[in-house]
Amino acid sequence: MFVQKTELRSPDAQKILEDARSLFRQLGIQKPEPEIVSSADGIPPDFVIVLYGEIILPAQMIGKLTPEEWRPLVASSIIFNYTILRGQNMGALPRIFLPLAGVVVLILVLARVLDPAGSNSFLETALVGSMITGMVIVMMPYLNRYSQGGRLKADREATRIVGRESMLQSLTRVRDLKEEWNLPRRSRRYRFAPSLNRRIAYLQRES
Repeated sequence: MFVQKTELRSPDAQKILEDARSLFRQLGIQKPEPEIVSSADGIPPDFVIVLYGEIILPAQMIGKLTPEEWRPLVASSIIFNYTILRGQNMGALPRIFLPLAGVVVLILVLARVLDPAGSNSFLETALVGSMITGMVIVMMPYLNRYSQGGRLKADREATRIVGRESMLQSLTRVRDLKEEWNLPRRSRRYRFAPSLNRRIAYLQRES
């Protein structure tokens, strides 16, 4: 997923790790607490990943934010991955599997109509591939909006712990540094996450 990932062992990294563990306990998350802080290339400057015992920070922002400025971004990632995402997944199961079940039934019926003897396995394979590809294309915009909405909700929930002003200050600081250092634009593979400007505007509207 990442071009290059590097484990961080600085005092700042240790403080970020301690803050994340404190947030786990504060949120009552019954999962293994983070053990490693790493940086990775190719991540948007406001994008933090806390998952599977690791905190991954965007390499382009290392040394530019203090642990206190990282804390709201880490809190949002923890809330998204460990509370919101799991809740969304449970609610989304019927909306995802029911259409897929319908597609499978349609494929089987169509295959029998076109090949009653069932002798052409290539036809069935081609139908399955075409239908699944079509479903993915149709659902991608919905899944992107679904993910973006969840991440914005995580920002809002994080403000209840770190404070709205702290969250906005961190996001604004990242935006200012991004402009000052002329950091590269967000890769299209991160379009499932809301833009930095959208995150700021969302929290400003929540006031």
